[in-house]
Amino acid sequence: MASRMAELDPNHEAVKALERLVPEAMVTGGSFAGWLPHPRSVEPTAREAIITSARAAAVAQCVRDLLRRVGVAEATRVGTEEGGERNWPAGFVGSLTHKGTVVLGVIASAGSVRMIGIDLERTDGDDLAAIENSIAPEGLAPGMDPATARLVSFSVKEAVFKAQYPETRRRFGFADVQLTNWEHGGGYIRAAVRCPVDNLEMRASVAGNWVIAAAISRFETGI
Repeated sequence: MASRMAELDPNHEAVKALERLVPEAMVTGGSFAGWLPHPRSVEPTAREAIITSARAAAVAQCVRDLLRRVGVAEATRVGTEEGGERNWPAGFVGSLTHKGTVVLGVIASAGSVRMIGIDLERTDGDDLAAIENSIAPEGLAPGMDPATARLVSFSVKEAVFKAQYPETRRRFGFADVQLTNWEHGGGYIRAAVRCPVDNLEMRASVAGNWVIAAAISRFETGI
């Protein structure tokens, strides 16, 4: 398997969707499904460990690719703090996410982007109907399939949490983030964000079986 772990699939639909959502950032990632052995060649008890190991390797590759693209040595250590946030090199902000066999990462100059967070979810996963009131007490996006609308609200709020936490260290629940004035069309989904942190924008997209969400706070002098 090691010889097949050179690169992630850069043409994955989730990568392309994220590139459109956050032009202010460098984006990388993709699927590591091709790194995995055929399930029939692996004992059932070993499959979870193999996927976990491959995912960790994919995330590490994603980080190296991001560093390289902004001119930072790939060997630079990007550690993980207690809250799960990464220690990006001085002068940069970034975010990582993964679901199934797909990983995504973004990095941007801290001179133009104050905060950034991303999240990835599968539309063919568990329906969130049972916890809709907890996820979106303010209501769902109109004009969307309810199951997808629930997932979009969930994913966007996850991205908001991830964007603000490295700077503020504030923990808040889904009800602390309200999404209103929804707009969607042409592959893009937007809404106004009301939360304890000012000036956060949300952007989301549904691509194939994926919901991709981003939350970003830009400086006025940025892109």
